[in-house]
Amino acid sequence: MGMQAEVVVDWPPNINEIRAVLPVTDKNIFAYDNKIFNPGGGHVGLELHAHEMVHFKQQAAIGVEAWWASFLSDEHFRLAQEIPAHKAEYRTFCKYNRDRNDQARMLRTLGQRLSAPMYGGIITTNEAMKRIR
Repeated sequence: MGMQAEVVVDWPPNINEIRAVLPVTDKNIFAYDNKIFNPGGGHVGLELHAHEMVHFKQQAAIGVEAWWASFLSDEHFRLAQEIPAHKAEYRTFCKYNRDRNDQARMLRTLGQRLSAPMYGGIITTNEAMKRIR
């Protein structure tokens, strides 16, 4: 895999804005200004790096503050940003894990995450799994 982003064990600078909209815990990971903010200090594997790298590219295209403003205010924008990030996460997982059962479990896990209230709850798990695949 290409560049590894810096992982910071802290909250992102806009955490108050994020908390006003999303039900976050210290288990969440945040992409902000080419840094991965990981307040809980958990393991950030290759799959999560791939996910966050997609967000870095998205943020670079419109600016990190504009991206976060849209991400927090528009659930359709949020979902549109998360689908390619979840795809990258799944593709990276599958690249390093060839077991079909593990891949199916990962796809379901990602589909459940993408369909959860965190991302607006505007897509079903099955639809999310189709979009990720």
